[in-house]
Amino acid sequence: RTTGINATLSRGGTVTGTVTDSSGNPLEGICVEGNPNSANATFSAFTQTDSQGNYTLAGMAAGSDNVGFYDCGGSDYLYQGYSGNPFTVTAGQTVSGVNAVMTKGGSISGSLTLSTGGPATANCVEAFSSASDVAASTFPNSSGAYTLHALPPGTYRIAFAGSTCDYSGSSNLNEWYHGASSYATASNV
Repeated sequence: RTTGINATLSRGGTVTGTVTDSSGNPLEGICVEGNPNSANATFSAFTQTDSQGNYTLAGMAAGSDNVGFYDCGGSDYLYQGYSGNPFTVTAGQTVSGVNAVMTKGGSISGSLTLSTGGPATANCVEAFSSASDVAASTFPNSSGAYTLHALPPGTYRIAFAGSTCDYSGSSNLNEWYHGASSYATASNV
């Protein structure tokens, strides 16, 4: 038996706001995440917007914080950081009006099959905007179909790997779109 594992919790603050699309319509189900503005930041608070686009982040760390908004429902809205980041949160107080206007990005879809003809369902699919920058990742559904959501306008190269999204090891089947073996030789999409 282990005893004496105690902690003293600091009181946090609350952040509220509304998320809309570019026409002013409220967006339901947008993920909202708040974190301390620090190089060693740890996750602070998470919630989703309601049917009116409103959210409340309770338990935000007191001090300098950041809030970000992302589409966790597959509707292709692009990640949006709050324009006032970083801002100050005071313990026991509410910061209101931390709003966002989300814009839609694009998507890339396709299907992934095994050389034996069946669907590949446990393989990672990723869109790279540069050799080291993953813009989106996903796994195919039970029929092998996949969609990479919320992509900013641009050119991408699509990679297919094993279940860990690791492109460096020999244990994964690594391939890039159009049968290429590396980012450098992959076709642009």
